[in-house]
Amino acid sequence: MARTRHPVVLIHGVFGYGRSRPFWNRWQPYWPERELQAMHARCLVVDVGALSSDHDRACEAFFQLFGGRVDYGDDHAARHGHARFGETFDTALHPQWSAENPVHLVGHSVGATTAIELYQLICTDAFGVGSDHRWVRSIVSIAGPLSGTTLTHFFGLHEATMVPWTLGHAIGASLSLWLRLQRLCPWLKGVYDFRMPQWEPLTSFRDILMPTTSRVLMSPDLAVYDILPARRQARNKQLVDMEKLFLVSVVTASSATTPVIELALVTAIVGVLVSALLLWSVLDRRDLASSAAALSFVLWLRLRKRIFLPIMQWRMRRCVRGMHKPYAGFERSEWEANDGAVNLCSMAGTGGSAREKAVGGCRCLQHDDDSDSEDTGK
Repeated sequence: MARTRHPVVLIHGVFGYGRSRPFWNRWQPYWPERELQAMHARCLVVDVGALSSDHDRACEAFFQLFGGRVDYGDDHAARHGHARFGETFDTALHPQWSAENPVHLVGHSVGATTAIELYQLICTDAFGVGSDHRWVRSIVSIAGPLSGTTLTHFFGLHEATMVPWTLGHAIGASLSLWLRLQRLCPWLKGVYDFRMPQWEPLTSFRDILMPTTSRVLMSPDLAVYDILPARRQARNKQLVDMEKLFLVSVVTASSATTPVIELALVTAIVGVLVSALLLWSVLDRRDLASSAAALSFVLWLRLRKRIFLPIMQWRMRRCVRGMHKPYAGFERSEWEANDGAVNLCSMAGTGGSAREKAVGGCRCLQHDDDSDSEDTGK
């Protein structure tokens, strides 16, 4: 079985998590950790801000790998009104990180744009450690909004500002409230930790709920702003050294399949109900009720996936057809197809000037170099 010679860094998307899982690490892993361990894969999982901007998330990923105290940058912190420093990582995940010991970056959803931002900071040696493009061998985007997503407009963002009392405002207010409660009750971080220490020193509960006074809600230094199509398009034009690595984008899409499991569950529930009617006086009623309730709950979980995504896809298509053009050259017909969160055309690539080659369901940048895999003999 082949594995990479250099480590693979896994970067989660919004509301995601890495090694520290919700509910005191009892929640299911974000990444298929057990399968990766069975493959003897050299994977490094990072924990970055759940809704932080790509810049802030990239800084957090860097210092987890390299070690040290997270520094968001003096100018950046002052411009956006949050703390300059974050958590300190005494134990580096990849202490020997250098041009001779590079990494591969894999990002899911917004984790993909975070990976690109991390690469940009490394190329410009933003952390002052002598880094350059050789520190990163490749970037893999899994359903990443490389050119933005119109879901941001559906949530209530308009021209890079949050419309008050929209769904996006409600999410932002909930985030601010949770950060405030975590300061009062630190044990709540065990339930779910947004990992956004730069925003924790909030002033009052009034600032949390009022969109015109809240520092968090009024700041463009959040992930939802970074994936606005217009903002992402502008950022893509500023990217440097993208021709010096592989950029592979895995494009997803929803597909219709026969609901075999759902049909089996419906059959089982009907069987339980028929048994209850025919053998009401013989069978234990509590067992029948428990069985029916359990099967119904599992059926709901299965149907929820089949119902929620089509609704989100339909809503995003409707939003694209009726929204204003966020940037010059925006074609509604190209942006209608989506997977319920990200437009398919956005997953396909950055739209930059780098040489791109389509391969199956992916798009990858050309990079002439030697192979980076080794055979484990398994």
